[in-house]
Amino acid sequence: MKGKAMVCIVTAAMAAAMCVGFVGCGASAESVKGEEVTEKQWNSALEYFTDTEAIYTIECTEEHTEERKCEYIDEILSGSVNGTQTVKVIKNGAKEYVKENRKIEMKGDYKKIAAALDQEIKTLDETEEEYAEYTETGYTVYYKNDDDKWAKRQSYSSIAYGKISEVLSNMGISLSYSSYEYSTNLKGYILKNSVRNDAVYIVKFNGDGKLSAIYFEYETNTKSSNREHGEKDVFNVLINYKGEKVNLPTVE
Repeated sequence: MKGKAMVCIVTAAMAAAMCVGFVGCGASAESVKGEEVTEKQWNSALEYFTDTEAIYTIECTEEHTEERKCEYIDEILSGSVNGTQTVKVIKNGAKEYVKENRKIEMKGDYKKIAAALDQEIKTLDETEEEYAEYTETGYTVYYKNDDDKWAKRQSYSSIAYGKISEVLSNMGISLSYSSYEYSTNLKGYILKNSVRNDAVYIVKFNGDGKLSAIYFEYETNTKSSNREHGEKDVFNVLINYKGEKVNLPTVE
């Protein structure tokens, strides 16, 4: 979405130090049982994702839902929008693969409401793929050009790490050990001082001390005499450390 779009799906990918991955998660990160770790284990788990030889697969789904109701001229408008971004990141040593799917669906009078509020929004349903291979001089990134043909470019950073690092930094979320406390009820580490009182941020580690899941959820609701607005965002990330083969595309 561009311009003044009111629906903002946080760049999906996953956050640096720890998040990566995506695409239709079969399970929920919220249901994963997380174990307690030491500060040393925490830092080591996050540093693993900066290793050029690291092996992991991350699946992440971010979903944004929004409902609006307002009085416009002489009619009552009511509508909703659902935006989903899924990302899968595979890193098998020097080779990487990232696939993103983005979809936006609008129901009811949502388009009318956006127009009334002078907000630009459009439906979207698209998929993007990128690959990368590490060399001594950096990364060679394979991507589709404007002619929908595979091309390549040089980069100093990993495509997986880049997408992973965007998300949490854009959300202003700390990943320092001291910012979290373990919750037995939520089966993971929760952010102690969230910038949003209505938000839940959970980071989980498996029995080997490795990052295994991330779950964020926040919801807001506002209401006035002639307008109602509700939003909910869910960020679901699952990580495993099994390698998957990555076949690089052929560039003509």
